[in-house]
Amino acid sequence: MINQCVKQDFLAVGPPEVVPSENVSYLQPHNLVLSDRARSVFSDSRLEAPCIVPAEFVGTFNVVLPKTKPRQRQMVLTYAVEEMIAEQIDKSRVFEGPIANQDKKTTLALVVSRHILDAFPSDLATFPEIFLVPRPMAENSWAVWRSGGRALVRAADGTGFAVAMDALPMLWAKSGKPSLTSLADPLPTELPATDLSANPPSPDPTELRFRLAAANHHASAPRLRHAVVAGIVVSVTLMSLLGLVAAETIGLRRIAERERATAQAAIATRLPNVVLGTNIEPVLARLSSAPTRRDRGAFLPFLTELMEVLAVALPPDVDPPEFRRLAWSDQDSTMVLLIQATDLKALQTIQTALDTSAFSVRIGPANASNGVAEAEFRITKAEP
Repeated sequence: MINQCVKQDFLAVGPPEVVPSENVSYLQPHNLVLSDRARSVFSDSRLEAPCIVPAEFVGTFNVVLPKTKPRQRQMVLTYAVEEMIAEQIDKSRVFEGPIANQDKKTTLALVVSRHILDAFPSDLATFPEIFLVPRPMAENSWAVWRSGGRALVRAADGTGFAVAMDALPMLWAKSGKPSLTSLADPLPTELPATDLSANPPSPDPTELRFRLAAANHHASAPRLRHAVVAGIVVSVTLMSLLGLVAAETIGLRRIAERERATAQAAIATRLPNVVLGTNIEPVLARLSSAPTRRDRGAFLPFLTELMEVLAVALPPDVDPPEFRRLAWSDQDSTMVLLIQATDLKALQTIQTALDTSAFSVRIGPANASNGVAEAEFRITKAEP
């Protein structure tokens, strides 16, 4: 194993503590410079001061999401970052960050542990500390806000992190030595940087308005209220199911009585003194008209045309997709396919190929794990 020069001194300093402040609740007692900056920027922006979540507790990631419906975007975003974090996804909250000045092909995801969010008062909004540092505009560059032995780093892609100053030179070198901009205390001489500490740029207004409040309140809701609501839902569901079973039983009994009366009346002219027993299926079969031959369905032509499109959807060097499940509705000529491909990009390529042909596609949440990606495709013929 190669020694990466990581030692105990490089770890984030101390557990979080609540520090008194005039307008901002801040959890890092050693970093009062940024606390003063937070009071200043929120006061200048005329925004209500939130609780600030230190960068040590917020993971930031840039992810590429497939085309999906807005209501499914949160689920897809959660799946996209699941393999990027060390903690179990159900113990974390995933937020979609603001997209101001952001490449629309990527999405900024913020991940916070639930127990961290629960530590904040449920009636106060929370704000990620990393957004106090504006991201640099130049590609492959870092903006660094140093305060004593701690540095807050913001990259050009919008991601950011906090690190001990002793570890910053090593991380900078391992990251390809991006260009640096110093916004606060001077950086060591081995880190060449443009000094803007005299007049650091203001945070992005869109990022200043970003809050984690809605999800925080949901995560910290009382467990008892959830249990009561769940119990009510289960009770109502059971009562509804019992009512449906009773109604269905009564309906089936009436159908059986009506069919029995029909069969009895049909044989009354030929066998007036015969009373039918419980097995009336042979009589009903003799009374029913001969079955008519159905026209050829649309399934085989639909499947043939679909396979022709999928055969050329992916490049020859990419493994062909696999079908995990297939369902067909003859009523509205809709096919539902659970397609497994090598990655999310391959799924998006398949969707584009179908959309540009004679089909209309709706895709469900995509799931990527263990080197494969899969999603449910609901496919119909496009209207001319």
